Amino acid sequence: MMSRIVIVRRGALAAALGLGALTGCSSKATGRGVGDNVIVVSMDTTRADALGCYGNATIRTPNIDRLARRGTLFRQCTSTAPITLTAHSSLLTGTDPYVHGARDNGRYRLSPENVTLAEILARDGWSTAAFVGGIVLDREYGLDQGFDLYDDVSSSRRRDASPSAPTPLDQVQSRLMSQLFQRKPIAALVEDTQGDQSPRRSLGAGDLIMVREIGVESRTLVTLTADHGESRGQHGEETHSYTVYDCVLRVPLVVSAPGGIPAGREVDAQVRSIDVVPTILDFLALPPKPDAQGTSLLPLALGETPDLGLAAYGETLCPFEQFRYSPVRCLRVGGWKYVHAPRPELYHVSDDPDELRDLAAQFPDRVLAMQRELRARIAAAPHAGQSGRLAGPMDEEKRKALAALGYVGDDAGATNDVPATASEMDLFDPKCADPKDHMPEIKSLQLAMTALARGQLSVAEAAFRKTLELDPTEGSRYAMCHENLALVLASAGKTDEAIEHYRTSLAANPQSPTAHVNYGTTLSKLGRTDEAIEHFRAALVLNPAYATAHNDLARALLQAGHSDEAVLHYREALRLRPTYFEVYPRLATALRAKHQLDEVAGLWEAALRADPDFQQARQELAVALIDEHQHGRAEQVLRDGLARSPDDAGVKLALARLLATSPRAEDRNAAEAVRLAESLAGVAGDRDPRYLDTLAAAYAESGRFSDAARLARRAADLLAAQGQAPLANDIRARVALYEAGRPYHETD
Repeated sequence: MMSRIVIVRRGALAAALGLGALTGCSSKATGRGVGDNVIVVSMDTTRADALGCYGNATIRTPNIDRLARRGTLFRQCTSTAPITLTAHSSLLTGTDPYVHGARDNGRYRLSPENVTLAEILARDGWSTAAFVGGIVLDREYGLDQGFDLYDDVSSSRRRDASPSAPTPLDQVQSRLMSQLFQRKPIAALVEDTQGDQSPRRSLGAGDLIMVREIGVESRTLVTLTADHGESRGQHGEETHSYTVYDCVLRVPLVVSAPGGIPAGREVDAQVRSIDVVPTILDFLALPPKPDAQGTSLLPLALGETPDLGLAAYGETLCPFEQFRYSPVRCLRVGGWKYVHAPRPELYHVSDDPDELRDLAAQFPDRVLAMQRELRARIAAAPHAGQSGRLAGPMDEEKRKALAALGYVGDDAGATNDVPATASEMDLFDPKCADPKDHMPEIKSLQLAMTALARGQLSVAEAAFRKTLELDPTEGSRYAMCHENLALVLASAGKTDEAIEHYRTSLAANPQSPTAHVNYGTTLSKLGRTDEAIEHFRAALVLNPAYATAHNDLARALLQAGHSDEAVLHYREALRLRPTYFEVYPRLATALRAKHQLDEVAGLWEAALRADPDFQQARQELAVALIDEHQHGRAEQVLRDGLARSPDDAGVKLALARLLATSPRAEDRNAAEAVRLAESLAGVAGDRDPRYLDTLAAAYAESGRFSDAARLARRAADLLAAQGQAPLANDIRARVALYEAGRPYHETD
């Protein structure tokens, strides 16, 4: 996968495009280098040794190799964590995870008290934006701080078939390019699903070529790195997240600025991803970030010193968060690496880069000294803590999305056995099992969760059963396996066995809200609505802020005929999670059934506040306004939708219908209605009755009655064939109007 963050100063970009001094920024040299633009490229899941410039002779990366030749390459750069959100939070704040607090995907967020590079540059007058292709960096996780534009998966969710699917690289680059040529500031955080080991792709080609072709390369500071690497079988781990060996923490780092950074230079001294922000600020002659653990690398890049003597911290809390195994930390300094775990490890990485020879038993004094140094580093942190921990269990959508990306995406301890007041130092000394002794269980459960998220039920079932054989305890992991095995069995139609596993899960951990919700969902599908409601209520007793439970309880209450209470729970689900998009149409339907039409428009307006790109909400808002006889407002809503997305077929169709059939003559525009409807011919063709009916109404309004009657008859026949007789009859009534030479208008 690949991620990119690009921060571009608008003035220089406008000049490069021949757009004039859009903001009045000059093109003079800034700081210790030359440039008006700053680009940070962060590649997701990319080991340093996956790139040609780091010695890989198999995978072609010509654009990155060219960038390395034009700048300075750091051979020993390490990330702070093998976790996307954690690593990117460190990259953008210059702080270690125990400072910024975003410790794991889906369970934490970057809290507002952190200050990001984007915020610093924005305060200095820079324009910033980001394009994100992976759900783990959605804005709800806090990485949007300081960005004028943050185009993430939640922003584009209405454009994508699946909210959990990463946005393809070419689509994100296309969105970035469209912003560029619309005279907007550029910044991009881009992800795709093709891994770093593929020989088919030239990593970074799109953005780096773009910079060169636009002509701003000579005035641009480009920093290229990665969030983390991947084990690929080393140390018993197939992917990443559960270890802190160099295969997952060592990442590429290249800094290039023609005229400001020496070309062709290679630095062997140890550096860290947390050094990127201080380096950029130093380059731009901006004040250093007070809370950063990172330091500027310009003295190394400029050859002012051969080594800064930096100590690199790394961690993963995933073993604890997901399995209740011990967290793992490490300290890498002076060519040595200490791994802090129940069984400590020590490696001389300068001589043993693959960390094959554990020297802890041979050098106990060094182990003790590095452990003390690690403890002191954390104890002296400026605001150590877990302020980024999200409350309650992960919702189903996020859990499945994370699992589909290879993360376990579940909470082993739904009843968190760690006190909320626990400090970082309370968690420092390992008290749980060592994850390296349980890699088979981790691998098996990871396979099971990924298969479940991808709908591979037989694979998931076998993997869950194997996990239970490997780890036959009765703790939270045991309960989680039974719960998810039950989910698989229920999905496969094996409901009787599924119920038995749900009962086993809840017997082992009755305090799991997710188990109650999943069990309730299965019972609801079996028609056992009253029992399902009991379990949804039990989940909410355990966690009142569980949005998924509110949604599922509302659906069950509607089935039981309790519409008033259902509406209350739908509203609470949206209050807790405004981006819970599937709830909006359900609540709208419930409100319409209660004839509360005046509230429907307000609901869809709230949906648009949650996501201005939610085009379905815009169409539904227009329908609600029409129901309230506010055709003028409805037209403006639809025109706003076209301005935001000119090719949106649904908005075009809705606007065409309004312009053709509005009861008020001043709202109708036959020529525009025909133009809009005809523009959809290649999208809808002659098999979509909605399209045919709308085009017929537009033709009738323009006086083309025979064409209108022909299309309307076709629409009615299609609906009748689909078993929708009432709608077919409505359209046949319109056919009679057209044959009589009269247009069709909605009635007030």
